[in-house]
Amino acid sequence: MARPALAQQLFNQMMALFHEGDLSPLPHRVFDAHQVIDAFRTMQQAKHIGKLVVNMQTVQPPVSQPVHARLVLSGNGTWLVTGGVAGFGLETARWLTSRGVRHLVLVSRRGMHTPGAAQLLAEFAAQGVQADISACDVADESAVQALLHRIGASMPPLEGIVHAAMVLDDALMAQLTADRYANVLRPKAGGALVLHQLTQHLPLKYFILYSSVTTLIGNAGQANYVAANALLENLAQHRRAQGLPALCVGWGPIDDAGYLTRHQAVKDSLAARLGAAALKTQDALHMLEILLLHDVGVATVADFDWATLARLLPSSNEPRFESLRRHVGQAGQAGNADDFASRIAGKTPDEVQSMVYQLVREQVAQILCSMPDKINPGQPLHDMGLDSLMGVELALALEKSTGVRLPAMLLNEGPTVEKLVARIVEKLQTGEAASAQPSLGELVSQVVAQHGEHLSNEELAQTVQAVAQHITQEGRV
Repeated sequence: MARPALAQQLFNQMMALFHEGDLSPLPHRVFDAHQVIDAFRTMQQAKHIGKLVVNMQTVQPPVSQPVHARLVLSGNGTWLVTGGVAGFGLETARWLTSRGVRHLVLVSRRGMHTPGAAQLLAEFAAQGVQADISACDVADESAVQALLHRIGASMPPLEGIVHAAMVLDDALMAQLTADRYANVLRPKAGGALVLHQLTQHLPLKYFILYSSVTTLIGNAGQANYVAANALLENLAQHRRAQGLPALCVGWGPIDDAGYLTRHQAVKDSLAARLGAAALKTQDALHMLEILLLHDVGVATVADFDWATLARLLPSSNEPRFESLRRHVGQAGQAGNADDFASRIAGKTPDEVQSMVYQLVREQVAQILCSMPDKINPGQPLHDMGLDSLMGVELALALEKSTGVRLPAMLLNEGPTVEKLVARIVEKLQTGEAASAQPSLGELVSQVVAQHGEHLSNEELAQTVQAVAQHITQEGRV
């Protein structure tokens, strides 16, 4: 360097301007090293503003292999669990004690007025655990500050936090008001920010945030909940970038604890969409142990069948799911016509009809996000809520599964499951294979011809896009 003194002077002046806020870093988006492909594709598609940064220091270790080590937690620290007096938060608190924790502060909106709170304290006391149940609005900074002060004065130092508090207020986006957003964002997102701000100076070893799989795959009627969970995932990344502990887990549906135990319809809907049963608490907490042992920052834990989920997930072909698609491999390709033909070979007519009946009910249930046993075989599909685009999807799915071509505009004929089964069985028995498949233009024309006069230009564009997507997912040209 020719003039090092001048360079140092200029550099010091520039850094002073950054500290004073006169200068600020350029807009940027950070990708972990294992997301480098996503980073280049984002740049290629001009989806970014400012710079794209690949962080080589935040590569998460793989967690797909079983871990036989057992997490051991200190009995000399205190753990704070929000939403910890009931549901999955309570089960997490119990699990913490099984790993060595002996001091718990469980927070809920009602505190000791929660049914069963006194029995819960007795349960922990019998195990030699000092537990405190407090009513606290976790999004109220002054209330949380007072709680932390009380913990510091009467209990061992705070070692870990689990933020499991949540409120749901589901509605379609058009019906979500500012108040309904706030109802959900305040306890989950607001609470997480308050906990972060008031404890970042403390030597915490664990800071665990409970998110949801819906942040990854979306869920109708839960835009406010998804937004709150998205903030939690970003907060975890922010903390880790600052050298602070953080783990955010996007849980799939939990079968035997919490919200879904009281809302069977929601559980059934999620199970139908994911193609698998909800997680058991024991299995979920085992995965939490694995994530903590591997020091993972953000993860999603859910049981699902990728072939089922991908059919209902518009973003299934995006780069973020590429590693999952590679991992699943050919498993997601099951259920084609050749496979079905081999399965029915040598079967009696009654057996073939039973297999087709089961297949059709499953396909209809997946499209309607319901369970097969809730599909009435004698009820017209239109009456169940199957619209024209869903009809196109059903026709394509059944054609791919059985090799039998069905009219794309199924609803024109007002079919039931029973009528569809009879038509498919008849074509299978006569050996009538799928004939020339309709083109994208033909399918769009059929939809527009039926509904075009009732659709706006924007809705027509969405129709074209949706039909194109169905065809693309089925491998059409």
